[in-house]
Amino acid sequence: MFVRCFGCVSIVALAVVFGLCTDLSVVVAAEGGSAAPGGAPEKHAFFGDMHVHTKISTDAYFWGSRLTLEDAYRFARGEAVDLPQAKGVALGKPLDFVALTDHSEAFAIDGICSDEDNPKSRSNGCEGLRAGDMKRYMELFAGLGSSSAIQAGVRPTQAPLCEPDECRAIARKVWAGIVAAANAANDPGRFTAFVAYEYSPFVPDGGMNHRNVIFANATVPDAAPSSRELKDDVGLWSWLEEACTGACGVITVPHNMNYSWGFAFGLETTSHKPYTAQDWARRAKLERLAEIAQQKGNSECAVGLGTTDEECGFEQIMAACRDGQETACAREGAFARNALKRGLLLGEELGLDPMKFGFIGSTDTHDTVAGYTPETAYFGGRGSTDDTVEKRLGPVPPNYSRAPLQYNPGGLAGVWAEENTRASLFAAMQRRETFATSGTRMTVRSFAGFGLPDGLMARTDWAQVAAGAGTPMGGELAPGTSESGAPVLLVEAVRDPASAGLDRIQIVKGFLKDGKTEERIYDVACAAEGCGKPAMDIAGDCRSAYAKGADRLVAEWRDPDFDPAEASFYYTRVLEMPTCRWSTLQALASGREIPQSMAPVIQERAWGSPVWYTP
Repeated sequence: MFVRCFGCVSIVALAVVFGLCTDLSVVVAAEGGSAAPGGAPEKHAFFGDMHVHTKISTDAYFWGSRLTLEDAYRFARGEAVDLPQAKGVALGKPLDFVALTDHSEAFAIDGICSDEDNPKSRSNGCEGLRAGDMKRYMELFAGLGSSSAIQAGVRPTQAPLCEPDECRAIARKVWAGIVAAANAANDPGRFTAFVAYEYSPFVPDGGMNHRNVIFANATVPDAAPSSRELKDDVGLWSWLEEACTGACGVITVPHNMNYSWGFAFGLETTSHKPYTAQDWARRAKLERLAEIAQQKGNSECAVGLGTTDEECGFEQIMAACRDGQETACAREGAFARNALKRGLLLGEELGLDPMKFGFIGSTDTHDTVAGYTPETAYFGGRGSTDDTVEKRLGPVPPNYSRAPLQYNPGGLAGVWAEENTRASLFAAMQRRETFATSGTRMTVRSFAGFGLPDGLMARTDWAQVAAGAGTPMGGELAPGTSESGAPVLLVEAVRDPASAGLDRIQIVKGFLKDGKTEERIYDVACAAEGCGKPAMDIAGDCRSAYAKGADRLVAEWRDPDFDPAEASFYYTRVLEMPTCRWSTLQALASGREIPQSMAPVIQERAWGSPVWYTP
């Protein structure tokens, strides 16, 4: 069920500025001023990228990336780097934290092919990797038993690059280098470098059920096994439970769920075995976050898959499965909102909701440029496959399933923490006090609670008071009393000064009613009277909307449809004013037709992590 509510919203109290909206059921505070969130001295919004590949990832190397771990850390801290397609690339503002997530499946190959003293570095497979020869590259993986190569029909014609024991020993050496580089780059209070890697099992027809593995500190296992050894998500969770003990802390972050053919949030493993109670418990412990926005699209939701929410079409590149189609299409189990709703059902069945996760965005860049997300300066993210305008706006490259046109610059991870240190940031990730953006640095913060004081959003210390009396995003609502009524959500969104003004704040609610899940979307604060959907004329310079919209939007919203007997969750979605997509900008600049297969105009956005209510 989907309901768009305009006049049905109940606002407890709100300061109205500029007279943009006189209907107190939908209210805006559009204050000109600082982009720094107000009233929250105890915690700050830190921005990072938790999905970055260097030359260690052989797909990145194959596409032309030669930047190292050290290069990646320099770039994240604001230094310029040179790429084949762009020289002197630098972030306009450094990141606060980063996690370099090279594929563990590639560690042994990188360890051999990058070692000039090893005769095997001159093997046919390594030469194919360096030359960008797809056939020899795939045979290299087929020789090591890679499921992706085998599914692609590639059979080994060359001897394996290394035998299993040798492969593991070399991979451990590469992993040790990754750990050392992260520890050397980590600068508490100024810049945080997490020890991390990507675990990348494939499912048929190019599908993915991948996870980034993020460690809390320098105490980590001495190995980072790949999917060739552990096979699937259950294998990873089980291994981490045994290997990451004592001072070691870890979370796993699913990403590209839209490419999972429904396995990411399904009820069974990729081997079609139902998850056990132990599997669900491990997942609840480890899977604290999900990456819902990145270069390969949006994994929040999809129209036609449990929702009619039109905003789910944002950067949506996967069509829903047709009758009988099982792969290379989108299913309900591939999207975060459906997973949150499924979690409500599982919570009732199991007594444990294993799908309570917070939101982050990241890039998944294979050009090693962490956090480089400007729509106006996008030069691709896959090296030689999209390093020119012609390639980016052109057809699907040979040997690839998607056109570069369908990709985007990627998202960012936002974390509310006391300080920029591993301990503080990781603790915030574990408690899910995070938000995702589609690439801009807007901030969003919310608290929820029963019986919160009225008029808090008019106070400069609203967040400090709300933190003491309510539940921050990512948390679970304490039960209210019979006199408490419906829960109140307090929301603040602040624009990125380098991007467009804010259009609206929405609250997304999922709930369990009579054994079935439903959802409702509420517009709770808008920069335009009546919350009319903004339009943009792309015949202009594509920047006209930058002067419009709000610098800050706030809302105090009480759920008008609350039923204390219904399990539910709430999360915030904030939309910017419309701007031109990168493909439109580059088409106009190069005199080409504007591609119509992707939206020419987009609304950048942020998603705040949910809060949950359990009767």
